[in-house]
Amino acid sequence: MNFEWHRLERPRLDDIDDWVIGQYREMYEAYFEERGIIPAGRHSEVRFEDIEANPIGELRRIYEALSLPDFSEVEPAIKDYVASLAGYKKNAFPEIAADLRSRIAREWSRCFEEWGYPK
Repeated sequence: MNFEWHRLERPRLDDIDDWVIGQYREMYEAYFEERGIIPAGRHSEVRFEDIEANPIGELRRIYEALSLPDFSEVEPAIKDYVASLAGYKKNAFPEIAADLRSRIAREWSRCFEEWGYPK
């Protein structure tokens, strides 16, 4: 990974996992602490798996949750875009080492619990 654009000094390779895990945890702890102050109708959470499985339905749900203008006006363009992705293949990544997987499950446990992901 290239982190030169994000730092003033060169990162040590042994601290990249610490940095990423810590940043994610801090960001979501702040989010969980403050999401209750977001006014109703100004926030909608979306699971990647849900939008991947049913992009049109999830976008319609988001439009309704946020009281956005008529979804039917944008639906044809969204359908065209989704159709254009028909042959897309997701990237494949190697399995995460068991010790790192355990650490992520432990340090991000609130995210896993909040969104119903298995640890």
